[in-house]
Amino acid sequence: MNRRESFKYLTVGCSLPFVKPYPSFNHGRFSNIPYEYIPLKVTSADAVSPPSPQRVPFQWDYFGVDKTEASAVLKLNGKLNPKCKGLKLRLTTAADSREEKAVAVSIPGTDRELGILDCRYAPILQTTQLDIGTEHLAVVQEKGLQLKLVKGEEAIYFFGDAHAEDGSGVLLPHILQVNEKNKNPQAAYLDRLLSLGSLQPFDWMEGCVLDGLWQIHTQKNSPEALDTIKAHLKLFFDDQGNLIHEDPKGRIADNTITDIESTLPFAIVARLYPDHPVLKKVEKFWQERRNETGAIVDYSITAEGSYTIAYPMAVLANTWNRSDLAKMALQQLRIREKLVYEGNNYLRYYPNDNNRTYKNWARGLSWYMLGMVRTMGLLKDRENIDDLIEELNRVAGFVLSYQKESGLWNCFLDNQNTIADTSGSAGISAAIAAGIHEGFLPHTLKKNTEKTWQGLFPYLTPDGLLSGVAQSNRGGEALQHSDYRVISQMGMGLMGQLYAYL
Repeated sequence: MNRRESFKYLTVGCSLPFVKPYPSFNHGRFSNIPYEYIPLKVTSADAVSPPSPQRVPFQWDYFGVDKTEASAVLKLNGKLNPKCKGLKLRLTTAADSREEKAVAVSIPGTDRELGILDCRYAPILQTTQLDIGTEHLAVVQEKGLQLKLVKGEEAIYFFGDAHAEDGSGVLLPHILQVNEKNKNPQAAYLDRLLSLGSLQPFDWMEGCVLDGLWQIHTQKNSPEALDTIKAHLKLFFDDQGNLIHEDPKGRIADNTITDIESTLPFAIVARLYPDHPVLKKVEKFWQERRNETGAIVDYSITAEGSYTIAYPMAVLANTWNRSDLAKMALQQLRIREKLVYEGNNYLRYYPNDNNRTYKNWARGLSWYMLGMVRTMGLLKDRENIDDLIEELNRVAGFVLSYQKESGLWNCFLDNQNTIADTSGSAGISAAIAAGIHEGFLPHTLKKNTEKTWQGLFPYLTPDGLLSGVAQSNRGGEALQHSDYRVISQMGMGLMGQLYAYL
């Protein structure tokens, strides 16, 4: 497997003792391990490649699965324990998908089907898993697994196997073997978050992870979190300082700022490397997307902008001692108050037709609140923010009126027909916890954040990945209103932001 070399801005004074030259399984720095990873080797696969100009990230190996019989066969590179309690097949998408896809999993050379992997509108680096009954253990060990696309027109792509001394990574094909109940889910969660297993596309998704790691580093005094940030960034920048990444549709976007949601990761780049030349490109991008009202937008005013624009802009304002950027960052927050209408809160506002969409969507509210807290926390000594503190208290009171007994929130807060979204819940509670820390919200709300933290534990997989996440917003409001939920490291980043303040 070919990993990019680290670049000069990330190597000075940087020690990464636990990071291997490939995404390796982390066998529990914090916990005794009640699970085991059995890597899967791709023994045959159709020679299909993502359509140009898409690119598989990090130059990692990949394979495609299409509608032909036995389009991919996987064999176990290790022994299953016949006394284990459960088996989970794991595959992680290597190319962006914009349609509903499903993959049938069966035993090669037989008519025994084990189940269907549901891969609807899967973004890059989304991990999908399938429970396999232990009654199939012996035949899986002997014959392996066969994959075939049974829904969707175009092939789906997963990261492939790679030989490594200690096995393949958690993002590579494997079977998770559960040997007993994990009695320390928090430890397993931290094992996964503080590793390359929490990688996401370099946009708002990776931004949520990096920010979670940064908050853990600063609030918990964790050098491991800082090392993990640097290890992540080394995969997105080469040794000349070039940004090497793909846009939200998986297309090559090297040295390009793609949209307003993609500037969130630069908050952390700016904190660590304030003189990095890519930050000037970010500032130029913001200026080019600023309309006559001062709003920095793509095609609508969004809640994301509070977090993905105002927050990194505030970091740069302090880092570069720029009062103009400080004022502009706070302006972005105030402009986004237009997302509030008749006591409700919306993700998007379209000024041309005065239309708002995604009413009271949990993740939209989390971004709105996180953006306010992070930005105000950085600029509270530079500018008057009394009106914004008042707005934060208003929206906090609003969301808390909908908090469920479990400590979580429905995907659409006021719609009881939608189930909980762990990512939105973690983000909302993280914003409240950070608001308490900054002195913007009353300390009495801490019990609500602790309730959310405990409520997230049932959604952790045995090895600490977060499930129950409303999928990356590719299928529109209909998919968000459905019960479809996924494993997402982006959600783990939001959960990490909550953990940092508990």
